[in-house]
Amino acid sequence: MRLRQGEQAPNFDRMDYANQTQSIEKYRGKKLLISFFRYASCPLCNLQVHKLINHYTSWKNMNFEILAIFESTPESIKEYVGQQDAPFSDYS
Repeated sequence: MRLRQGEQAPNFDRMDYANQTQSIEKYRGKKLLISFFRYASCPLCNLQVHKLINHYTSWKNMNFEILAIFESTPESIKEYVGQQDAPFSDYS
C-alpha cells in the first residue's frame, strides 16, 4: 500500500514488543514515519534503528513520531533492538 502526501493511513492496532496495544489512531494529527525492517537480528536494520534513535529528539520537538515494524518475534525484538532502548514503539 502506498499513501500520497496528506492521505490518512488506515487505522491498525498491534501489540508492541512490550505487550502493550498500540494504535496508529493515537498518532493522528502528527507527522508519522512508519519504518519497516526485516529481522531484529539484522545488523543493517539495527544500524537504521540507531539512526532513528539519534534523530528522535529533534523530530519529536517538531511533532514527528516514529513506528518501527519488524518481521520478527517480540522476543527477538527485545533481544536485539531492545538493547538500544528506542524511545519509539517497535512492533512485530
